[in-house]
Amino acid sequence: MRFDRLTVEGYRCFEDADVRFEPGVTVVRGVNGAGKSSLLEACFFALYGAAALRTANATLEDVITTDAERCTVELWFTHAGGEYRVRRELKRSQDRASQDVAVLETPEGRIDGARAVDDRIASLFRMDAESFLACAYVRQGEVNKLVEASPDERQDIIDGLVRLGVLETYRDRASQARLGVKHVRDSVAGALEDVTDQLEDRSEEDLQAAREQVGTQLNEIGERIDELRGDREAAAGRKEKAEATIETQEEARAELADAREKVADLEETIEETEASRGDLKGKLEEIDERIERAKRETKEALEKAATEGVDIAAGAERAAIEEAHTAVEEGIEDAEGEINTTELRVEQAREQRAELEEEAEALDGRAEKRERQAQDLDEDREAAKAEVEETRAEIESIDERIAGAKKYFEDAPIGFGEAESLRSEAEGEREDVSEELTSVTSELKATRTAIERAEDLREAGKCPTCGQDVEDSPHVHSLDEDREQVAELEGRREELREQVEGIDERIERAEDLREVETTVGMLQDKREAKEEVLEGRTETIADKKDQANRYREEASEAREEAEAKRAEREELLEEVEEYESDLETLRERRAGLEERGALLETAIDAEERRSDLETERTQLEERHEHLGELLDERREGLEERRSRLMDLEERVEEERVAEAKKTKRKCEERIEAIDEDLEAAETRRDGFQNQRGRIESELDRFEDLRERREDLEERAAALRSLYEECEELQGMYADLRADLRQRNIAALERLVNEVFDLAYRNDAYDRITLDGEYRATVHEKSGATLAPGKLSGGERVLFNLALRCGIYQLLVEGTQGTAPMPPLILDEPTAHLDAGHIERIDGVVSRMREIGVEQTIVVSHTDELIDAADHRIEVTQRAATNRSEAHAESDLLV
Repeated sequence: MRFDRLTVEGYRCFEDADVRFEPGVTVVRGVNGAGKSSLLEACFFALYGAAALRTANATLEDVITTDAERCTVELWFTHAGGEYRVRRELKRSQDRASQDVAVLETPEGRIDGARAVDDRIASLFRMDAESFLACAYVRQGEVNKLVEASPDERQDIIDGLVRLGVLETYRDRASQARLGVKHVRDSVAGALEDVTDQLEDRSEEDLQAAREQVGTQLNEIGERIDELRGDREAAAGRKEKAEATIETQEEARAELADAREKVADLEETIEETEASRGDLKGKLEEIDERIERAKRETKEALEKAATEGVDIAAGAERAAIEEAHTAVEEGIEDAEGEINTTELRVEQAREQRAELEEEAEALDGRAEKRERQAQDLDEDREAAKAEVEETRAEIESIDERIAGAKKYFEDAPIGFGEAESLRSEAEGEREDVSEELTSVTSELKATRTAIERAEDLREAGKCPTCGQDVEDSPHVHSLDEDREQVAELEGRREELREQVEGIDERIERAEDLREVETTVGMLQDKREAKEEVLEGRTETIADKKDQANRYREEASEAREEAEAKRAEREELLEEVEEYESDLETLRERRAGLEERGALLETAIDAEERRSDLETERTQLEERHEHLGELLDERREGLEERRSRLMDLEERVEEERVAEAKKTKRKCEERIEAIDEDLEAAETRRDGFQNQRGRIESELDRFEDLRERREDLEERAAALRSLYEECEELQGMYADLRADLRQRNIAALERLVNEVFDLAYRNDAYDRITLDGEYRATVHEKSGATLAPGKLSGGERVLFNLALRCGIYQLLVEGTQGTAPMPPLILDEPTAHLDAGHIERIDGVVSRMREIGVEQTIVVSHTDELIDAADHRIEVTQRAATNRSEAHAESDLLV
């Protein structure tokens, strides 16, 4: 996994920055306070958001640039072959800041929302913000954080990184399941005891006897109810017959009243129908008059049309009239077409005359332009002749300067054109000597530092950090050899400096000669340019003469063509006058045709009215006849209804109605008495039935309790077995976690010793061991042990880096490539280290690259780390501001 690109806007001291990261080792350098650590913190914030700032004791408002309202951080990174981009935006509102946007673009799609993005990042890297700090990101001043943590905190962090925390989670879940099973088991045991007590409190034999007694009583009351219902049905039958008689007489009365009403209605309807038939007769007479008027209008219009030249008779049929009208319309359309065609020809001829006039004027203008151009070319040709003479004089002056410059090579050790090879040879020699001089100077500086430290230790007698005796320390033991080495190195450094001075003088002489060669080259280029200018100007004089002659010929041709255009324009005037005469004739013909068409349209309209009136008259006649037939039918119906009325008057009998009402009243009184007795009997029956239902329910309840007791006994046995299984599972997870932790401790101990030996080789320390809580112990060659906190400042830094890198390597080995690791980020790891151990840091970084760390980012001021890096990023502050800029070294070179 690697970072590819970071862009920030309004983040801490950066108004805007755009930095690209490459695989390998990248060193971020710059002066103190420039913002190097802020640049790395921006990467951390892009991944983990607010969680990254809480661990840094900062708030969201703190990271927004002063006076800015928004902050944007965007990080591109590659993970497991896929390309990702995470973007977070902060917005300041009054006195607080909030995360406004959180977006993660993945190969599978887009994820929105801070919580969703945080969860996805933690899932990708298999670590949260705290784990990232403990493993991949060593912030400035926190290199000792892991060792200084409490045992529980250190154990939780490392267990979480190697995924042992999952086993603890499973053990907790098994424990919770065991407690849940215990709760259910106890609940089932209590329920079983309760069911057993209820069964003991009941007697099945007593319930059976009570059910038989209630059954006998229900049979007796049932017979009484059946007897009462028989008496009630007989009384109801007599009542129904009386009601039928009353209903029949009532229907006859209602039918009599209805018949009288219908006779009156029908008499009224007959009167209205006779009136309507009289109205229709009047309308028929009016329509006959309108039909005659339409016939007269048609005849008059046709007679006028015939006098205007239409071939049609005064009594022609409608089809003949429409045919004549169609012929007139076609004549009008033909006339319109000829008029439009003639008008278009007139317009075209007028436009053509205008175009000819414009073309003639344009040709006159072109002739005048060509005449002016020819005159201008004659003047330019005379000026060009003077410039040719001036250019020839300049070429002769350049030849004299070239000859004078080449005289510098008469006493030089090389020939003209060999100055560049002489300078390159001298610079290559100087680079070799300078490289050796730098190496000697660095070695001399490191040796002097070691001598000063050894002298301080010898003077103190004991180490100020651990309090041990320093007499036999390897730092003090080699003091004399180091002093001899300093003398040799100083002598060699002076020799190399003298060589450099001599080489610099040769380079300076070569630079002077190369400058002369450059001057001669420029003069030669200038002479060639002047020759080209001279040749061009000579050709230009001839070209301008030819061009002037062509312009004069074109002007003459244009004036002749303009005269021809004006003659053609006059010819078109006669054609326009002829077209206008034809147009007047066509318009008169169209007016006559339109007048004939109007007369024929009048005749057609009159014929249409007459046809509509005749249709309407036919309909009225049919309706008049229909009303006559309807009157006959209604008169017959009236006679029938009057006969029916007389029959109904004979059917109504008042004495039968009075007798039926008396019988109905007696039956209702009898039914009411029976209903009271029946209600009392049914109430007793319902009571017995409810009593029997309760007994049946008790018997069913007794059977249900027996079945429930059996179910509860089976369930209690199953829960006891499940409780024992949960206890076994909980123990298994605890044992598995302890076993895996011991394996991880052994592997981590091995890896930490490998990295510590690489970073800090000496004769004082033998190895490092880790106990079950990841607590480290340093073993000396003498057999004594030492806590990491007792090491010197520089040794403690190396020990903590070894522990961090060992954990990182353990994760790489554990995942076996299934989870690409994030970049290793070291912020000022060389603090408290001398020059010798700074070189060892480069070895540690190389080791991490070998085990699969694709990218390492280091913040450092140390020249050794900067020179050894694959890539460099420079962080600088703008002049007179506290704003910073960040650029890759390749960008700065460009």
